[in-house]
Amino acid sequence: VVTPPEGYSTNENSIGGRLIVMAIDQPNIRFGGALAIARAANAFVDRLQPADRIAVAGIGTGAPATPFTTDRARIKQTISRMTGQKIMQRGLIGKNIGLAEALQVVDRSDTETLKQIQQRECAAENSPGAREACYSEVEMQIHQITMDAKHEADQTVQALRDLFIGLRAIDAPKTLIFISEGFTLSDLSTTLVELGSLAAAARTSLYALQLDQALFDVADARMARNPFADRRAATEGLDMLAGASRGTLFTVTGSGEALFSRIESEL
Repeated sequence: VVTPPEGYSTNENSIGGRLIVMAIDQPNIRFGGALAIARAANAFVDRLQPADRIAVAGIGTGAPATPFTTDRARIKQTISRMTGQKIMQRGLIGKNIGLAEALQVVDRSDTETLKQIQQRECAAENSPGAREACYSEVEMQIHQITMDAKHEADQTVQALRDLFIGLRAIDAPKTLIFISEGFTLSDLSTTLVELGSLAAAARTSLYALQLDQALFDVADARMARNPFADRRAATEGLDMLAGASRGTLFTVTGSGEALFSRIESEL
């Protein structure tokens, strides 16, 4: 649950500066992603003007949050407590199944793709009984992958809804910096239209920052079968969120220096 930024009073604008909320989408950042989060967030914090006030809104179970403040050390300390909460399913039961192909099977009822995955992942099983058991394991993992992805997306959408509603009470323009690896989208288009309306009512512009794979020091035991397709699937939700909120989607690579310089100049 997100705690909307607090600590705002009617005379806050008298000191000038911009109001910026940094939301960390922990359900959609892999567990162990603290370094990637800190690199992206701290690089942006360091570019702010002294009068700018920033609040942290952590998304996810037990996620920390702060009110608007000019205390950069407090902001960085709060961000350092965010580690990511997404559990990677690949290899959970020995099967290498990608997010994109799992969604293809479930969302489109694609039985042909299911058969291809089963034959690929169960090729080493020699007996009919072992092969059938393997087929069942594959189907179970496919459904688990899609259920987890949709649950993570639901958490994020609900948290953003609550955040925009909280920000609506603050009568001043605000900027939301949303940091995530991305999330999948199936039947959430109506919800995203609602989020766009809430963002407009809250006078909040949005920059969605997608963390690049290269930012992570957490090594997967096995490479995804089609990492590019999985990346596209995870980008879809972020892209639609940015579009619905009349915002912009960026990918954070390396130090992000050029990117954050561009964003800071647009605020």
